[in-house]
Amino acid sequence: MKKTNFIIAGKRGKLSNQLWVDGKEIYPQLSQKIRNHSPDGFNWGYGGSGPAQAALAICLEIFDETWIAQALYQSFKWAFVTKWNEDEFEVEIDITDFLIDHRHLYQRAMEFRQSDF
Repeated sequence: MKKTNFIIAGKRGKLSNQLWVDGKEIYPQLSQKIRNHSPDGFNWGYGGSGPAQAALAICLEIFDETWIAQALYQSFKWAFVTKWNEDEFEVEIDITDFLIDHRHLYQRAMEFRQSDF
């Protein structure tokens, strides 16, 4: 991983909620194929299924590695997604401390990935 700062933006809509990572819109479909927490898509600001779907999708984009995203997204949800309370937001996050605090999950994901080959 070369980057630790990301701009995350979100906007609640009448039909669906939208999320962007560094200006790129992300969609729930890819993350739903891995784990379908929320058929209705993304949400944020609390600890439910919509925020879990958002966290998984963001982690897939940030880490670009399915094993790592799966290992970290629930912790990512509690560290970041639950704290975004506005209908429309843009935040810059630095995941350095998050990765340090959750290095055991990251390491486990890397070991699992390597054993899978």
